[in-house]
Amino acid sequence: MQSLQSFRILVSNRPHLPAKSSNLRQIFFTGGKWTGRGGSSRLQPNRRVELTPAEPNILPEGNGRLIGPIFFTVGFTGSCLSLAAIWEYENMRKKALQFKQKATGWIQRQQNLKHGDLRNHMNHWWNSQTEEQKLFYGILLANATVLLAWRIPSLKNFMTLYFCSNPFARAVCWPMVFSTFSHYSFLHFGANMYVLQSFMNATAHSMGKEQFLGFYLSAGVVSSLASHIFKTALRMPGLSLGASGAVMGVLAYFCSQHPNALLQVAFVPGFTFTADSGLKALLSFDAIGLVMRWKLFDHAAHLGGALFGLFWSYWGQKEIWGRRVHFLQVWHEFRTGTRSDK
Repeated sequence: MQSLQSFRILVSNRPHLPAKSSNLRQIFFTGGKWTGRGGSSRLQPNRRVELTPAEPNILPEGNGRLIGPIFFTVGFTGSCLSLAAIWEYENMRKKALQFKQKATGWIQRQQNLKHGDLRNHMNHWWNSQTEEQKLFYGILLANATVLLAWRIPSLKNFMTLYFCSNPFARAVCWPMVFSTFSHYSFLHFGANMYVLQSFMNATAHSMGKEQFLGFYLSAGVVSSLASHIFKTALRMPGLSLGASGAVMGVLAYFCSQHPNALLQVAFVPGFTFTADSGLKALLSFDAIGLVMRWKLFDHAAHLGGALFGLFWSYWGQKEIWGRRVHFLQVWHEFRTGTRSDK
């Protein structure tokens, strides 16, 4: 999931963007790949990671077993989407009951005025952010925490075992999730968060924050599964980490929903192309890289994330998320202790 494609949006993100020159988006590309097979024993950009007996926790153990990761991916994705639906239900229920809390809210605001200007400014700034921006800051904080954890020498083996995805490692399933929040390089971290923020506002606004979070986590674990399948088929152990698989899912969803939005490569003025053309070019590049077995990027993870984004855009959002009403009815009955008559 290592490679990064970073996309800079120069205009405000909106759910619908007509194909006009004023709706121009700018793209730049930067990358880093950390996969393990020979080379240095340190994680470094664009280099391989050596698996040595000195680090027994990351030694390949037998064949990469795919049955466990496949079932884990299905279960994790279903759980994410189910919890996202419940979160949406609880938020809607909370808003429906907010009118009962107006007096309490007014008293709390009066009390907050007594706690100094700094706190007031921070509260004002946070409350001024959209729901999509608040969600992004949460994802950003999670990734930043993992990035800093890589800087602690005593955690090196733990981080390599649980925050790098490798189908031949002892720990296989949960690292498929944790690795999507893991970056070793500040450049890698910055670029992935940059592109996520660029495309997240429009995508999350279209989906809703609850559906977006379930979609984002699902895209990340599906991209890890795609990387596992490719590495296992070729018997090629390697460590992968980074959010680019999940980010590719967001990108693919955005491009399929707004195919006529104009993109522009950074530092190449005057060269523009549609989102649809850009997505096709990226998919072609990763497909060629997969066939040619290029090592610079984790092309399998990119394709897995992008294909999940397209799947969700064209089918999953309607046929899976759109049918959550029956599930929420069961949750409502459990939540309220009531049972609807049929």
